[in-house]
Formats: sequence, structure tokens, C-alpha cells
Amino acid sequence: MNFSIPKNSFFSTVSNSSSYFAKDLQFLYFYTKNKKIGFIVSKKYGSSSSRFLFKRRCRFIYLNSSIFPEKSVGIIIKPKKNIQMNYDSIYLNFLSFLNYMNNNGTKT
Repeated sequence: MNFSIPKNSFFSTVSNSSSYFAKDLQFLYFYTKNKKIGFIVSKKYGSSSSRFLFKRRCRFIYLNSSIFPEKSVGIIIKPKKNIQMNYDSIYLNFLSFLNYMNNNGTKT
């Protein structure tokens, strides 16, 4: 199953999405029919292997975690500073984002 955001609509999606800043990550979110996830990680954040590890960890948390309900929310994740974060740190940022979404109510 493909959860990625198509490249041709990625930038229009970014401009039309709401934003939430966790401690180390910026979450851009939007409402959609299916779960979607995308990443904005430029070369200034490190080597390709470290950028890929960051993306893999975020994708794993988003797709395999029971903390996310089956709501139709798309997320674009952009690190603020450094992507040299461990899994637990990324997970806590996701929990902060989910808490924000639950407290502010999500449209489905």
C-alpha cells in the first residue's frame, strides 16, 4: 500500500496545510481520504544515510503505531534543526503532535 504524497501535488499540498511545531519537528497536516506521509529533509541535515534513517523511523512510527487512529490525516514532516535523533525522541514528537490533534479536534 502506498502512503506517499505524489510529487506533482506535493508543493500545493504544503501550501494548503496547517502547521504544528513540536520540539524538534515541524508537522504540516491536512485532511485527505487516505493516510499520507511525506518528508522535507534537505542535504544540509546530513548524509543521505542519516536522512534515510530519519525518514524510515518517522514512516515506521506513522504506519505501524497504534497511537494513530484510522483518521484520514496526511502529514508532512520537516526537521527544525538536526535529524540525529533517536527513535524515542522522534516518537515523543509524534505523541506531542497527536495530543495537539486530539485537543484541537480533527475534521474527518
